Amino acid sequence: KSHFGYKLHIGMDEGSGLIHGVELTPANVADTDVADALIMGDEEAVYADKAYESKERRKRLRARGIKDRIMLGRIRTRRSCRTGRRRGTRCGAPKTGRAGEEDSGL
Repeated sequence: KSHFGYKLHIGMDEGSGLIHGVELTPANVADTDVADALIMGDEEAVYADKAYESKERRKRLRARGIKDRIMLGRIRTRRSCRTGRRRGTRCGAPKTGRAGEEDSGL
C-alpha cells in the first residue's frame, strides 16, 4: 500500500501552550515510532491518540511517574473473559455490530 505525503507530530506544553518538540515524518512512518522523541520527561501527563500507544511506552511513563493519558487502542480490545468476548462488554453478553448484526468475536 502506497503512502504519499508527510505527517507533523507536535509536542506541546498543556499549561503554557508552547510547542517544545516537532517531528516531520513521511506518511509511511508509524506515529508510535516518533512518540518518545516528543516526550520531554518533565510532563505531569502525556495526552495522545491511540496511534501513539504501546505497552512499552505505558510502562516507561508509569516508571517515571508521568500520568498516561494515551487513548486506548488495540492492546485493550483483546479477549479478556472466559466466554471470549471483548473487554468493555459483559462476559456472555453478545456485542452487536452494525444494524443489529452480532459480533463475530474477532
